[in-house]
Amino acid sequence: MYRSIRRQDRQIHRDEALAILRQGFYGILSFMAEDGCPAGIPLNYTVDGSGEAIYFHHAPEGLLPDSLARDPRVCFTVVACAEALPEAFSTAYESVLARGTTVPVAGEEKREALMSLCLKHRPGGDEAAASYVAKGIDGCIVYKITVENLCGKRRKK
Repeated sequence: MYRSIRRQDRQIHRDEALAILRQGFYGILSFMAEDGCPAGIPLNYTVDGSGEAIYFHHAPEGLLPDSLARDPRVCFTVVACAEALPEAFSTAYESVLARGTTVPVAGEEKREALMSLCLKHRPGGDEAAASYVAKGIDGCIVYKITVENLCGKRRKK
């Protein structure tokens, strides 16, 4: 179903790709906009314990929720450790690409995803996070990307 990476010499093991995905703070979500044109937005995210799902939140209205309601397929990209290599006219990097489908979540799954997002950015701030989530939970949509394909690449110096 998914093409393999062209540069097999740069492909990294799934466990390494998952580690990069977990360590990142933001990524680019690519999707098909309602008008049929590709679109991408940067966003914060969190990953579930198994690495099979990525969660993010968004306002209940706008291009993204309207587009995902029409076509839930997405590609999520995280780039880490990027460094220019001017002498090689290139870049050293680590990157992860996750493809899958989105679905809005509710109830306890939504609350847990929002808590995980908050604690990713403020480790140990459980009480503050719980208060923040309680105040904002009804004002956003939380999406879950079910990861169908995860791959990573690395170019060393």
